[in-house]
Amino acid sequence: MKRILQILSLIIFISFSDSLIAQCTGINAGTPNSTSSCTDFDAVTPISGSSPCAGPGHGGSGSVRIIRFCTNSTAECLVFSTSGLNASDGIVYSIYSTCTGSGSLSGYVSGSASCDGNTSTSTYTTSGVTLAANTCYYLRVWTKNAPSSSASTCIYTQTPPQDACSGAVPIDATPSPSDNYCTTPGPTANTPTITPGNLCAGSLENTAWYSFTLQNTGDVVLTIANIICSGGGAGFQIGYFTGSCGSLSNFGCTSGSGGTVTVTITGGTAGQTIYVAIDGNAGANCTFDISATNTVPLPIELLDFNAFYSEETKNVLLDWTTISEINNDYFTIEKSIDGENFEVVSIIDGAGNSSELKSYNALDKNPISGTSYYRLKQTDFDGKYEYSDLIPVRIEEVISNPTIYPNPITNNGVLEFSTNSTEVTVVTVYDVSGRAVLSNQHFTNKGINKIQLETSELTNGMYFIGLKNGNSKTNLKFIKE
Repeated sequence: MKRILQILSLIIFISFSDSLIAQCTGINAGTPNSTSSCTDFDAVTPISGSSPCAGPGHGGSGSVRIIRFCTNSTAECLVFSTSGLNASDGIVYSIYSTCTGSGSLSGYVSGSASCDGNTSTSTYTTSGVTLAANTCYYLRVWTKNAPSSSASTCIYTQTPPQDACSGAVPIDATPSPSDNYCTTPGPTANTPTITPGNLCAGSLENTAWYSFTLQNTGDVVLTIANIICSGGGAGFQIGYFTGSCGSLSNFGCTSGSGGTVTVTITGGTAGQTIYVAIDGNAGANCTFDISATNTVPLPIELLDFNAFYSEETKNVLLDWTTISEINNDYFTIEKSIDGENFEVVSIIDGAGNSSELKSYNALDKNPISGTSYYRLKQTDFDGKYEYSDLIPVRIEEVISNPTIYPNPITNNGVLEFSTNSTEVTVVTVYDVSGRAVLSNQHFTNKGINKIQLETSELTNGMYFIGLKNGNSKTNLKFIKE
């Protein structure tokens, strides 16, 4: 039945279009980043529109506001958090690709519809919605009545580090604020490790993972406090596991609508790891504080981890800062092109034990064209380790200063050019009719590259060379005599 309702809702949204009178820009959020940017939601003149959702706070006409936003180069997940709403109202979100000059929304983005019940605050994320990179969209926000004069919408990007058991966020006795925003939707993010029943749930939409290690043999008190959920089923569902991510054993679950969950885990042994999976009921977005007693203190407290590409040096610069360190042996910088398979970039010694700010930096002198993902691995003296969040870095492929010499060529020539990264470059020679007469692939390095052109067998005349390096293309010509 739930699936049928979802399909009907989708059909309604796909066919839905507003004949709006106001401007398309509405709230122009630009391209949000990881720092929250808030705007006055109530300052935008509302537009009359209808809601396709049913239930309390929905149905009939209401107020529509448009938020224009753009994705970044990696189309990171976006979080929209709206406060100051009328608590007796519902709120409906949906995304469109086009808003014409007359103010008509079209191009509904499949799966973007979200209906939130009676609430004074509401959170919406683009998780599970396919959005193109470097593209602008329009978020349609419907409310039954006008919000308060202090209503605002805050927008930021978020890269989830905890949407799989293998990336479980470590916790200890210090309460850590967290959420399940932007986690990978659907049970396939966890299959075959867990099932909905392991979390007292009927389905799994956006599961966040946490883990802790027992310091001593004995009991552990796990506390998940200040739980606030909105959207979906406006509730949470939690499962508890022992074992390893490839072979978990479920020993209990809890569900509810908010507040605090306290679980006493008995019979634990020193060094044992417990995993906790927290999911939003029917896709609800939840915030909470999580901690556990009798746990091994986290080896380091990481303040920040940054990575960015320098056009000047053609390197990726990485830096991070720790607030404290306990038995910290060393750091490893790792990178990946798919977010799953990683290679070591650099290893930096840690401070051992420290209770003051420590700053570190490293270089990737051989960055890869396109998008790469960097992470920080911290290793203790006893071999235990933890990972940071993934940081995406985008490098546009560039071929510069291409030249052929000698030109005219009497025998074989030399092609010389520079690239800003290590890549495979395809060199193709065309005659004046556009027919490819030579084509070869060459592994080229960052910096100046020289390739011999096997042109001795070509007949005399004019030729063209095409160079393709990733997304970068360059053409030039030469004469064979």
